[in-house]
Amino acid sequence: MAKIMAGASGAAAGFENVTAVLNSEVAMTAVANSEVAMTAVLNSEVAMTAVANSEVAMTAVANSEVAMTAVLNSEVALAGISKVTNSSTLFNWLKKVNETTAYITAIANTMQKSTLFTNSYNGGHDSVSGANNYFSSGNVIGLCCCGYYSSSSDKVNMALNNTTVFTGKTGYSRPSTGSTNTNAIAIRGCTFTETNDAYLGISVYTLK
Repeated sequence: MAKIMAGASGAAAGFENVTAVLNSEVAMTAVANSEVAMTAVLNSEVAMTAVANSEVAMTAVANSEVAMTAVLNSEVALAGISKVTNSSTLFNWLKKVNETTAYITAIANTMQKSTLFTNSYNGGHDSVSGANNYFSSGNVIGLCCCGYYSSSSDKVNMALNNTTVFTGKTGYSRPSTGSTNTNAIAIRGCTFTETNDAYLGISVYTLK
């Protein structure tokens, strides 16, 4: 299985086999739960991009702690994810990430030490929708600090392509960046709304 997935890195003869694996829930579940197979995928940005463009594949990854831990700690894997233009394939994965503090922390740590990404923007937004433009295009991963202006009842909501990823995140007063107290992760296609008077800090990492 590892050899089949590694074939996505450029072996044209194996591409049909890779496509078959990506479209098979059973096969991708096996890959996602295999440390050897996931290592092969993570060592190839092309292979990881192929996985990230498959909803079946990314749902399998999201349902496997082995796969999630491997992906979130790999800048190569996150580079592949950032290249996905039809980000709807990443919905289940992104939802799982934002439900799990350890996963959010892992991505934040990977981004802040990455040599493949550059920290292209840091800022705080009283009107949280002002952050939407930073995720409308480009190969980006966003670290977010969801907070409030004056009351902890002020909360941030996030959607991916108009489908809700989470609602009601908060915790920090008027954050000016997302790299401190990171409590959410955004990708291309994410948009933000607020309940009451929320505040959102973001740090955007753009693939070089």
